[in-house]
Amino acid sequence: VPSGAPSFGVTLNIVSLLAGIVLLASACFADEPDLRSKFAWRQEISGGGETGVLYRIRVPREVFDGCRVFPSDLRILDDARRQWPLFVFLREGRTITETVPAKTLNASLVEKKDRYLRQDFVIPVDAETGKRRKHNQMIVRTSGSDFVRRVEVYGSENQSDWGLLGAGYLVDHSRVRVCNKTLQYPVSTFPFLQVRVYPNARNASEPLSVSGLAIANTVEKPGEYEDVPLTESYVEQKDLKEGCQVVVYDTGAEHRPVERVILRAGDREYVRSLRVFGRNEETNTWRWVADGEIHKLGASVQDTVNLNGFGFRFLKVELFNYDDAPFRRLDVKAQAVARYLVVESLGGPAALYYGAPDVDLPRYDLNRRRGDEAAAAPLLGLQDRADNQLRKKSGFGRYGPWLAAAAVGLVSLLVLWIIVSMMKRRGEKT
Repeated sequence: VPSGAPSFGVTLNIVSLLAGIVLLASACFADEPDLRSKFAWRQEISGGGETGVLYRIRVPREVFDGCRVFPSDLRILDDARRQWPLFVFLREGRTITETVPAKTLNASLVEKKDRYLRQDFVIPVDAETGKRRKHNQMIVRTSGSDFVRRVEVYGSENQSDWGLLGAGYLVDHSRVRVCNKTLQYPVSTFPFLQVRVYPNARNASEPLSVSGLAIANTVEKPGEYEDVPLTESYVEQKDLKEGCQVVVYDTGAEHRPVERVILRAGDREYVRSLRVFGRNEETNTWRWVADGEIHKLGASVQDTVNLNGFGFRFLKVELFNYDDAPFRRLDVKAQAVARYLVVESLGGPAALYYGAPDVDLPRYDLNRRRGDEAAAAPLLGLQDRADNQLRKKSGFGRYGPWLAAAAVGLVSLLVLWIIVSMMKRRGEKT
């Protein structure tokens, strides 16, 4: 210690001051025990509901946008800092397709003005119920490639009087990866079916044969979907491609799930393959989401493309028209499965908190205990999103305890060094 080192009393004062600094640093850096202070956003729940009652809260767009990873950094807490148990509930649509057994009665090539292949079937009754089987779909596989073939399905009670059930087109465009082998028609219980497959409209003289044919019944289990508002955005020059119509839309929120996109293009017939991309920022690279096709050929209409895990803000669709003219008018709609937070009320005022960097996925047993009550649970509303005033502005988050420990260690070493130096100084004087 240099000459003029502080006296023992002054040193004790310095030590006390440093100890106070250590305590203050620990208080500043330590994690706040109130979980609510971790979140960036807060939305008041309109009405706390009755204690123990199950409620649903529809998840609005701003929650997806505010969460870092929905629903990991999301909690419901009341004024007593209690967590309300919750889980995410959604009714997603399902398509169930069952093959209908049928026996082939005959197959022939009809040489008339309009040449076509004909196959007749009989559908036996259900052996268990003794009732006729329902059917609404014909799946046809034919020879060749790069074709457009008209197909018709007729039904009959007696094989004499035939009524048209449905007509459409089988499509195979290998260049643009479009393939349609299914003809759908209204649900029918006719025991006799007749299928007519016509030659390729692109090359009527090519050989024609049916390699496979199946009758099926498809049942749609409707889900609860909601429209996702889209705002058309500017298409950058670098995104334009020859023979391709490009459209870009803004969903208005990052991390917004979108299950499907619907594209309609007027009354004329068309076939278009397409690709869908997504990104969260206008400067990001586009990421592939899905391939698909839309068409309108007679009564056959395909206008919906299912998206696989889309959770971006911006949506880009590339429609390949090649040498055909692009659509003059294109209506694009995005839809998402409606998502709800199912919560068990603990009574009293509560709020939804979200947007935290270091909160783990919530783990409650509510879904296992009362999941079967979710669909009938009454609704609670949410007030507008607001900044969470309880959010801790100081400190260093998850690194706070480490920094506090480091600060305590350094100050302790400094205090120890001063004490040792002081005692050495006193020893030299004696």
